[in-house]
Amino acid sequence: MSYSNACCSIPAVVSDYNPVGSMENLGDLPLYTVGPKDAKKAVLVIYDIYALHNNTKQFCDILAKQCGWRVVMPDFFRGDDGGRFFQNGFDREGLMAWIGQRATIEI
Repeated sequence: MSYSNACCSIPAVVSDYNPVGSMENLGDLPLYTVGPKDAKKAVLVIYDIYALHNNTKQFCDILAKQCGWRVVMPDFFRGDDGGRFFQNGFDREGLMAWIGQRATIEI
């Protein structure tokens, strides 16, 4: 079986990770940013339902460190992620109500 070189060179995800980036604001939109401000390239990261979880921030930190890019991840949910609907079983009703409030053109 062959493996990608990336499998051997990219560090493993750390479960108790402490992010190295910082939170900034663009108007009223919070942003997680990491990497050189004068980088020649940048990446915009769009998270999943778990939003600004430390694992997602770790992904941003790895991109910035490995590639030298400026990485920006907007917090479109503004601190109100949907992860809680999966913590004690699956709260479908709660999730659907939350999506109804969040999945609008205003986001």
